[in-house]
Amino acid sequence: CTRLAIMVAGEFKAIGTLQHLKSRYGNGYKIMLKVRIPRDAPAAVRAIVEPIKAYLLGRLPDAHLLDEHNGELEYQVGAGSSVAELFSMLEEMTNTFDIDDYGVTQTTLEQVFINFARPQPAAQPAHVAETSLDAVPDRRSEDSSIMAV
Repeated sequence: CTRLAIMVAGEFKAIGTLQHLKSRYGNGYKIMLKVRIPRDAPAAVRAIVEPIKAYLLGRLPDAHLLDEHNGELEYQVGAGSSVAELFSMLEEMTNTFDIDDYGVTQTTLEQVFINFARPQPAAQPAHVAETSLDAVPDRRSEDSSIMAV
């Protein structure tokens, strides 16, 4: 099984290999940076991180900061940048700034699914919304089976 289909609200929305779906429907890449913080000056985090953030945004204007915590930065970058360009830039940054580690990941398949599911209307059909759990008979005592569909 090398292909995957995504179905939303009973309609097929996409079909293809995992890589095809992530490339076509993904949000680009995530960049993670771990900044070297001196042990004797943990309060200097802001002074160390701010120039790195400014440099990265200068090089990648479409990047936006997802998370920042204790010298670790996580950015989302659009698909307009190539992986080679990102790694080249990050390698330059390790030579210029105090960066211990970095990583680049592609959008996860989970994020692709979320992107497809997000536009769904939240409202349920009228026949479902009107059904109360109290009105549903308890069938635990009867023979039943669970099927994955």
